[in-house]
Amino acid sequence: MQTKAKRSASRLLAILLVLTLCLGLLPAVALAEDGFTQVTSADEITDGGNFVLVANTTAGYKALGTQIGSKIDGVDVSVSGSQLSGANIPVWTVAASDTGVSFTNGSNYLGYGSSGTNFTKPSSPYTWNITKNEDGTFRFNASGSSNRIISWQNEGGRFGAYSASNTSGYVFDLLVFKSSSVVTQTVAA
Repeated sequence: MQTKAKRSASRLLAILLVLTLCLGLLPAVALAEDGFTQVTSADEITDGGNFVLVANTTAGYKALGTQIGSKIDGVDVSVSGSQLSGANIPVWTVAASDTGVSFTNGSNYLGYGSSGTNFTKPSSPYTWNITKNEDGTFRFNASGSSNRIISWQNEGGRFGAYSASNTSGYVFDLLVFKSSSVVTQTVAA
């Protein structure tokens, strides 16, 4: 009886060894994982890149959502050092020009009208002028109006093209994060 049990154990061990050897012959699998790293220079906001605009609000970090309406909801995100994380992070694609950048959500451009605080969806790229601040944040001024800035209103809890003359309750200076693919190698056991 013991001999039969020993043979069964030996067969099982042999099968496991064969499986281990076979798995070792499989190629490594590369997994892409999106990462978001803070931009520190306006030169990093490049044509064709994917970016996230983030306000450090009284309700935590909020990313500019990609559902364009007169005002835009913020999406909760986490910032740790120079890294951004969260679920369903809204990403904007940038088209850069000599005078600024335009943002698209894949089907619409983010624009500003001629008055008020509302965003618009123009049919062609709308230019936002970039100003970098000493603290590593950026301001995005509407090209058609020097005092309208992509910003967060704490009281209303939404992004809009608010006036720079507002003195409190607004976040005009935004953190910018660039999407990058991090390739992780997974080797078969």
